[in-house]
Amino acid sequence: MTSPDGPTAVRPGTELVPEMPTQQGGLDRRTRIARAAAVAAASGPGVSSAAMLTSSGTGAATTAGREVPVVDLNEVPPLDDPRARPSWLVFLWWVVQRLLVTNSLQPSSRLRARVLRLFGAEIGADVIIRPRVRVRFPWNLHVGDRCWIGEGVWISNRDLVILRSDVVLSQETFVTTGSHDRRHMGVVTAPVVVEDGAWVTTRCIVLRGVRIGRSCIVTPNTVIDRDVPPGAIYGAPRASVIGERF
Repeated sequence: MTSPDGPTAVRPGTELVPEMPTQQGGLDRRTRIARAAAVAAASGPGVSSAAMLTSSGTGAATTAGREVPVVDLNEVPPLDDPRARPSWLVFLWWVVQRLLVTNSLQPSSRLRARVLRLFGAEIGADVIIRPRVRVRFPWNLHVGDRCWIGEGVWISNRDLVILRSDVVLSQETFVTTGSHDRRHMGVVTAPVVVEDGAWVTTRCIVLRGVRIGRSCIVTPNTVIDRDVPPGAIYGAPRASVIGERF
């Protein structure tokens, strides 16, 4: 789960659309979503037209005199993404990644880069990829020359992740291009771009739709939810003493 807010470019996620399950009454999921949207539209403003909103019954919470709705997660709009690949290829990638990319016993950075290229990633020259790196969909990854991707980096790229040349992603950093619409919980995505020479230090979180500027530095444990200007040092104020224990 990631932040519900951020830049737009709304597009469903990358998984293939599953067979729509049929529940009691014989209606498949798409039909139930369509009926829920019609009911929501007839109910007037304040109710999402993309998913059924239900209340918790007696004693439901209210705000400004209006009952607070709840999103029925069974009625989330189905995923449908033009970047999707056949399910057998996704499964094969998961297996190969576990053996040859994420595996901490596999020491070769060149082999990791070669495997990523084999599955559709664009990887430049002299790229270093450390153990325990995870890439959700390699066909959505573009890496320039001389980049360093540190141990334990997780790239959850439903949409494009573009690392220009000489970029560093340090240990345990998480990059995601996807989130959920807060009104109906459908998947929304936007690309992430890291410009030449930028250094995203350890355990940062990079959220969808951001652009990290040329040669900037992002300090450890920072959440990047907006564009970072070129040449900046970006991060929260450092911790300080706020009182005495005894």
